[in-house]
Amino acid sequence: MRALGSSLEAAPLEASLATPLPDPLEVGAGTVLYLEGLCDARTEGDSLEVAIAELRSPAGIERIPARGASKAVCRWWALVEIPAALCGGEAGVELHARLAGRRATASLGILRAVEIDPFCAPPAPSFVVGDGGPLIAICMATHEPDRDRVARQLESIRAQDWEAWVCVISDDASSPAAFKCLQELTADDRRFVLSRSGHRLGFYRNFERALRMTPAEASFVALADQDDVWHSDKLSALRATLEADPEAQLAYSDMRILDSHGKVVSDTYWILRRNCSDDLTSLLVANTVTGAASLFRRGILDTALPFPPPFGEPYHDHWLAVCALSSGGLAYLDRPTYDRVRHLDSVTAGTRHAQALHEMGGGSSGEGSGPRSAEPPPRDLAAIYRDGFLGAAQFARTAALRLEGRIDPRRRRELERFADADSSLLGPLGLGIRSLRPLFGRNETLGRERALAAAILWRRRAGRRARRGG
Repeated sequence: MRALGSSLEAAPLEASLATPLPDPLEVGAGTVLYLEGLCDARTEGDSLEVAIAELRSPAGIERIPARGASKAVCRWWALVEIPAALCGGEAGVELHARLAGRRATASLGILRAVEIDPFCAPPAPSFVVGDGGPLIAICMATHEPDRDRVARQLESIRAQDWEAWVCVISDDASSPAAFKCLQELTADDRRFVLSRSGHRLGFYRNFERALRMTPAEASFVALADQDDVWHSDKLSALRATLEADPEAQLAYSDMRILDSHGKVVSDTYWILRRNCSDDLTSLLVANTVTGAASLFRRGILDTALPFPPPFGEPYHDHWLAVCALSSGGLAYLDRPTYDRVRHLDSVTAGTRHAQALHEMGGGSSGEGSGPRSAEPPPRDLAAIYRDGFLGAAQFARTAALRLEGRIDPRRRRELERFADADSSLLGPLGLGIRSLRPLFGRNETLGRERALAAAILWRRRAGRRARRGG
């Protein structure tokens, strides 16, 4: 937090928000909100901060050159920590800066903070737990499911050798025909609870909605995609792995990967990088935990819900893995427990992993319009900084906030060190050194730290240019 550093008379400041304020903002035990907008090009970059109530958060700034008749402006952004103490009230959001050495303020709106919004999901169902062991809640997210694929997935869940389970399904505003299909496939089995969102959420928010439907009686939670096929011992094997390590909060397994025609492309997920379940910084840089391969203790939801407000490209399984490793640990089962169907038109089709699988399958799956490059399209440093670094930093700061008093000091230092990498003098250097780990067999991040370090250096250069006004 920084003071404004000037007592001169306030000057008018032109500023706006590009990211609308959530209404309401769900805070839970604390959250971190990303804000971005435009402001006066005369802003002195080292003075910029966002003010909410008595809280002050420093903001980054980038000067945008004038084009044509448009005047030059600056783009600003900030990660703002919102503590639970703000719940139940409203607070003004302001941008504070200096213009020619004078204090300047612009109002950005009103933030209404709540602990939990009860209207975000239907009430969780209640189940009587029998003698079949602890109840496992399977949380499935669907959107426009293919009937044959989702039918195979539902049957593989029914075939589990662990009998004490319930499956809650959150459908993400599918068409009436697709939702009717789900109703027909689950109508004769009371263990399935189906609910349809009234508006499109996206997979991140839809999995959050499914997790909110977890019955109070459940001791464990598993995630399910709509078109995988589970092995019959998936739940029991993951539970046994988790129970074998009392410190572990989440267990995950390997997977077998099939193309859309049922052909086995790979017997393992680990074709490009090694698995890593004990390095929190590596997990923040590049997630190794797939949601559909996971089972975790119910207590993780106390930390994970509500999800941090999304921006960029957040993934639900990445957030859950950060919560689990920060609060205890991860356990890994080194064998597949399900078959994952890889569709090249899926949301992750542009990744290096997807392209490697495509090449392993001979590029003949019939999906897409032809061979694709093994490398994803290049991204500029601003996008890497926003989606890569700030997205992970938001997870790190939120986990540290919510686990206050319940986290191992070493884990807290790891979270804080990563989140502060863009303000620390040695932050980019540390990331650059970490990017050399693949040379010593530690390739779980594929050296992505190098791109993050470059993006942080871009951010600093952009700030210096803004201060110079050029």
